[in-house]
Amino acid sequence: AVWTNYFDNGGDDTPEANTVDAAGKVFVTGHSKNGFYGDYLTIKYLADGTPVWTNRTSYAGPGNDTAKSVAVDASGDVYVTGDGSNTDYTYAFTLKFAGATGTPVWTNQFDINGENSYGVALAVDGSGDVLVAANYLEVVVKFAVVKYTAAGVPVWTNRYDRASGQDQHLRAMAVDGSGSAIVTGETYNGTDFDYTILKVLSSGVAAWTNHYDGVGGGVADYPLAITVSSSADVFVTGHSPRTNGKDFLTVKYSAAGAGVWTN
Repeated sequence: AVWTNYFDNGGDDTPEANTVDAAGKVFVTGHSKNGFYGDYLTIKYLADGTPVWTNRTSYAGPGNDTAKSVAVDASGDVYVTGDGSNTDYTYAFTLKFAGATGTPVWTNQFDINGENSYGVALAVDGSGDVLVAANYLEVVVKFAVVKYTAAGVPVWTNRYDRASGQDQHLRAMAVDGSGSAIVTGETYNGTDFDYTILKVLSSGVAAWTNHYDGVGGGVADYPLAITVSSSADVFVTGHSPRTNGKDFLTVKYSAAGAGVWTN
């Protein structure tokens, strides 16, 4: 081990994500109890483990707030997204912090008609725009991708619904070199759940959608992580049930959405 650092607020402190900037500085975000409820908590460390700043953010009064994802842009400013709650609802709540000081720069939230929404993942593209992947409630749970400028202004929202009448949960997002967002989650096919992969161009237009039903079909497949290569190929991994339990299931797609292999 090179270094270890602890943060203790005297209650349950739960990290959810971390990232590193080009200079090796480390950013950690998650949930920290503050009395009965909890807040977003984001910490910046130097490469040697020295804490630089800590920011605790509450969405709106009493409620359990949990940051789920963190990203840093080319200038070192920091973005987090997750679940911001009040006593009645939860919203996909996104913040920007000044990287040098941890001072909040802006906040924004995504929801449809004031119903519950949940921030899942966040990334900064090559132009400095911010992409947020979220789940939202509109009768059932559906997918959304939201794009903000670096100043926090909404640019577009792309919503996806397989129209199965069942909840569908977005799990992860990756962003390719052209600023396209590729998200994955599980959706219902009428019998069981499939991997669903959706690519949204930097303009907000859906480029393609693909579904993968496990070997032989008839089983529930749950994607958990996604990454994209320098050539824009997409890799999705998760689990699929088999006779003796769950197996790893990884699928590769081309940049155009064609299935290449599964393993």
